Amino acid sequence: METIKFLINKVLPMAQHGIEADIAQVKRQKASSSPIGSDPPTACCFTFTARQIPRNFVKDYYYTNSMCSQPAIVFITRKGREICADTKEPWVQKYVNDLELN
Repeated sequence: METIKFLINKVLPMAQHGIEADIAQVKRQKASSSPIGSDPPTACCFTFTARQIPRNFVKDYYYTNSMCSQPAIVFITRKGREICADTKEPWVQKYVNDLELN
């Protein structure tokens, strides 16, 4: 019974405080991560698709924001999924050119 009281009265409030501190830290980082008036990145890619996507699956694309650590293209499929692709890949460049023409 003493252990339960200790957990409820001491450990639980400390854990809750820790979570609240983590949330506050994330809010501070978010608030200070970009200068006022600039758009924060909407998506950044940290890995790229290992395979070529069938061209008929792709309906649109966009470039990741320049604030991202590495440039990438995000292809949007007909089903609305977003897939990161390496801008240096020849098939990616071909798809972008093709989408620009259509």
